[in-house]
Amino acid sequence: MIELLNFLIKNIVKSPESVIVEEQDSTTFDGNISKVYLISIDKSDIGVVIGKGGQTIKGIRNLAKVKAVNLGIYVDVRIKEEK
Repeated sequence: MIELLNFLIKNIVKSPESVIVEEQDSTTFDGNISKVYLISIDKSDIGVVIGKGGQTIKGIRNLAKVKAVNLGIYVDVRIKEEK
């Protein structure tokens, strides 16, 4: 899954070297396996990854969820906020 997210995001941003995808394990409220993927990107690329009206990040999330169904897990893809 990390490879998929890296591939998708690095091919749309201007600074692919700044892309970092982190995976965190979690469980859902009903005890199922859950994975949270945090995406760190350059501030100048945030608009590109989010897209107009959030369409790009929604598409990335949907692709991740399709792969997750095949793996039998739940996934959540988030853009990590800069401090």
